[in-house]
Amino acid sequence: MNRVVKYCIFSLIFLFSCFQYVHCKPNENYCAYSHFLNAELERLKGNNEKVIQEYEEAIKCDPSSFYLRKGLITFLISQNQIEPAKTLLEETTKKFPDKDLELVLAHIYKNGGRQHHAMRIAKKVLKQDPENQRANYLLFTLFLGSKKWEEAEKYAQKLIEFIGAEEKENLKNIYVLIGMEYARAENFDEGFKYFKKAQAISPDNPEIHMALGTFYENDGKFEEASKEYEKALSLSPFSLVLYYRLGEVYSQLGRTDEAISIYEKALQLNNIDYLSSTNLARIYYKEGNYQKGFEILKDYPIKDFYLYYLLGTFLVRLDRLDEARENIKKSIQLAPKSYASYLLLINIYGEEDRKDEALALLNNASEKALLSEDKLYLLFGIVYSQSKDYKKSIDYLRKANNLTPDDDMILFQLGASYERNKDWFRAVYYLKKAIKLNPENAEALNYLGYMFAEKGTNLNEAAILIERALQIQPRNGYFVDSLGWVYYQKGFFDEALKELNKAIEFLKEDGEDDPIIREHLGDVYYKQGNLLEAKEQWKVSISLDSAREEVRKKLEDLKIELGEK
Repeated sequence: MNRVVKYCIFSLIFLFSCFQYVHCKPNENYCAYSHFLNAELERLKGNNEKVIQEYEEAIKCDPSSFYLRKGLITFLISQNQIEPAKTLLEETTKKFPDKDLELVLAHIYKNGGRQHHAMRIAKKVLKQDPENQRANYLLFTLFLGSKKWEEAEKYAQKLIEFIGAEEKENLKNIYVLIGMEYARAENFDEGFKYFKKAQAISPDNPEIHMALGTFYENDGKFEEASKEYEKALSLSPFSLVLYYRLGEVYSQLGRTDEAISIYEKALQLNNIDYLSSTNLARIYYKEGNYQKGFEILKDYPIKDFYLYYLLGTFLVRLDRLDEARENIKKSIQLAPKSYASYLLLINIYGEEDRKDEALALLNNASEKALLSEDKLYLLFGIVYSQSKDYKKSIDYLRKANNLTPDDDMILFQLGASYERNKDWFRAVYYLKKAIKLNPENAEALNYLGYMFAEKGTNLNEAAILIERALQIQPRNGYFVDSLGWVYYQKGFFDEALKELNKAIEFLKEDGEDDPIIREHLGDVYYKQGNLLEAKEQWKVSISLDSAREEVRKKLEDLKIELGEK
């Protein structure tokens, strides 16, 4: 049920609090009373359809009964049957003018997009009853919805005037209510002012500090947000939501260690807290600490599609592809329209050279319209790139780009496919465009930087690009290798050796190794004159990938150089 409908239901139930019990006297109409009793019995049994049928029969027996109509309207709203409730309300308010019922109808009109009808009813009620707070509140929210701030504020002040200055608690509550409504209308400045007024009345209220933190966070003022969340947490030290929000803000500020610490404290309070577990795992993923992230999630007792997806991402990085594939399949079963899960699964199929299964997966998604056309084109493009059919890959990716020209993922993949198709200039163009659209696209930053390094050109720019990628993923061994290779191309062999050894250490932490990084290490050792160590690293490279003929040639030449047979 979406948030708007929920809000509608809660508002309506509140408005009906004055007539939750239906009065019906048996001596007035035995037929109506009998069906009313049947309705109540069916309500106790949980037979909701029969409740409605019995109420309808009761109203047929006594069409003039205002109470029976109220009862049925209340029940329909409680069951989220808004349309039939609206029809009955429209009919009933014509026969029996009633302020409460009219305001309920106005709320339904408001939530159904008929603001003009809602406003007309609220103003009519207010004319009859100038102190009706519900009508004032409705008009306040209606003017907020249409961005008429001055009119909205006029009714906000009327809501405040109903409460005496000495009623501090009620005044605080109304300030909070008004502030929340301004926030919903995305007028954060006004909402903030009202929460500050509430805070002046109740300075040690953790909910108010949390709300102010949220305002600061939404405004990108993360330092101020952290202070409000810290204060709220000191007042409410068992609030898991506060731990989560504070961790998020620390992450935004780059205070990663503090974010990790706050999530760990939350997990001490509740070791299966979903938000803290997933956010902590994501921090470790971003840092490239895949094993630690996986350990956090692997024994989580309740698995939803997102947890299966996260587990799959960690298992891919840990080179446990069979387990990764099964987790992602479960994710897609639970959320068959999850684009991210499809993307990860086709990448796994690509690693395993299972092109036919990848295409079957995407054809099924296309036939069932599970994914948008641009996403399907993107995924087909990736599959064909994996199978080295770069022309077909580019065709699909250009179709995706035509549909969604400002998607940095599409642009990145298009640039990568052009590079693999030996079209250097187009590759650089699309990769730079991806980075311009999303300066945090670490993969695109590293890819372009490594392209420059491989070609031995634009090396200063290459170093800047890769360093930016490493700011986003500081423990990514492949990015560290790229930086090491830039140093190699510049002739800075000591710096290159340091970075490449660091890259190997990062991969080892996750149980990985890489033939290209081993080759790079061998190349550095060779340049430094350490021929035996170069030989060892090249041998490791071939052991990891026996198809690396260039490395095999280096080894053979080295044996001749060393005088070996």
